[in-house]
Amino acid sequence: MELFAGLLSRKCLNAKFESMQECELRVYRLEHSSYGLNNYWSNNFATLPNSLVTLYEQMVVNNWVIVMEGCVAGTGNEWPRLYFISFWVCCVVITMNVLIAFLIDAYQAHVSSIAKRVERWEKDRRRRLHSQTSVPDRLRSVSVRSVNSGGESVGEIERKRKMSMKEIVWQNRLQMAGDNLGYDLSRYSIKKEKGVSDFYQELFQADG
Repeated sequence: MELFAGLLSRKCLNAKFESMQECELRVYRLEHSSYGLNNYWSNNFATLPNSLVTLYEQMVVNNWVIVMEGCVAGTGNEWPRLYFISFWVCCVVITMNVLIAFLIDAYQAHVSSIAKRVERWEKDRRRRLHSQTSVPDRLRSVSVRSVNSGGESVGEIERKRKMSMKEIVWQNRLQMAGDNLGYDLSRYSIKKEKGVSDFYQELFQADG
């Protein structure tokens, strides 16, 4: 404001600072510069709000050279270029890049933290699911003597043992699904129908 207040306007300054001839020459230079040709008269340093808006536009690189050309035309020399180029280097190239780099780094750290939390949650969920659906050790083994009492072969015993394990796992999963949905499965009569894989298994066993 101390450097450019009043210089980016068609109005003349106080006679103490500018004569009528100097005013007419300054306005002529402004009107024939890119600042006046593009009608940038509202971008000036006459008041504090106008200065803040103008510098914000310089920060986001919104045609900042046009305002610079206006100040060059308003002062009649080239030294305003040094101010605007220095402002661009300090504010845009250094400060904004550092701020953006800090925000990106914080975002990446936050994403990494969330990914680790999700990974731990997935591991805990799989561990709980495995513990709930695993067959107890006492049910994994079938007494060979009790089955052998009927004169069954070892292969038949192994087949029944595997079928009993699959049945227990299926019942446990069904119970978990009912608990999650809020259903009391003890009130229902549930029957497991055979699927295609069961028929293929029986077919191959019959062929064997």
